[in-house]
Amino acid sequence: MDAEHLLARLERDMYVIARQLWGRYFPLRALPPDDAEGRRRVVSEVLGAVGREHGKPEDLAADARATVARIKRFIVERKILPLPKPDRCQVIEMPEFQRGNSTAYLNPAPPLDLQAASFYAVSPPPKDWDAARVESLLAEYNRHLLQVLTIHEAYPGHYVQLAYANENPSLIRRVLGSGVYIEGWAVYCEQMMLDQGYGDGDLPLRLSQLKFYLRAVGNAILDHKLHCTPMTDDAAMALLVGRAFQSEGEARLKIIRAKQTSCQLSTYFVGRTAMFALRRQVQHELGDRFDLSRYHQAVLEQGSVPVKYLPELLRARWSALPAGR
Repeated sequence: MDAEHLLARLERDMYVIARQLWGRYFPLRALPPDDAEGRRRVVSEVLGAVGREHGKPEDLAADARATVARIKRFIVERKILPLPKPDRCQVIEMPEFQRGNSTAYLNPAPPLDLQAASFYAVSPPPKDWDAARVESLLAEYNRHLLQVLTIHEAYPGHYVQLAYANENPSLIRRVLGSGVYIEGWAVYCEQMMLDQGYGDGDLPLRLSQLKFYLRAVGNAILDHKLHCTPMTDDAAMALLVGRAFQSEGEARLKIIRAKQTSCQLSTYFVGRTAMFALRRQVQHELGDRFDLSRYHQAVLEQGSVPVKYLPELLRARWSALPAGR
């Protein structure tokens, strides 16, 4: 299974980065032995140290707004893609009644109202949480992972992609969207942005991005094994906590979600795999003529189509696309 092979590779990649960070966070402690248990301990403890680098609960929305501004500047300066104009995305605090289940979400503009706003909602901890639970949430969504989450949910992830989709002349393409395309684009953006230089090679940020992607890979394995094999809840917990570095509370909620939404948890991994495969193929075909901004624009202007149709749609559009939007 592709996801299982990738899980092992991500574990190795995370260890390489965590090993480089060990001396920064634990200067007086010896690096644990280079064996299976030692490698897991290094990654786990470094992730814990990275998690302690977070802001205050009351500043979460303000931190998200500052992150959005920084990401948008990078997108423009590095010519990642043309951003929607006008920008109708508002960063807001999540309404109180919706808090406690997710830290952030995008509520996109409806496809039939082209003038409506989209809302990137960020959740401070619910007011009735105790200090330990608040700290757990802030550690999970620390200042490094908050950047990855903002890339996924807003720029150039869901908000940008869905804003492009709402400009498609086809009513069917605006109203009916492929979840594999939508989630695949957002996960693709997480790595693409860092590969293009966002964060200036910051290792805690890269480690956080890999952890976030590891979650998507683990979710795909969980989704398949829960529905297609005799996987038990205990085995699912061992996968999510033991190998994907998820908290026990998060893992238990994820198992419930997997049981209630068969196949949805696989869309992130399947879509991301398709997005990278398509880009790799197009780059090979175009060689030095490949332009990242034009490519992203061509992909997004198709709308949220099933990814199996994307290659032929992209090729038909590519030759007619001007040098700038």
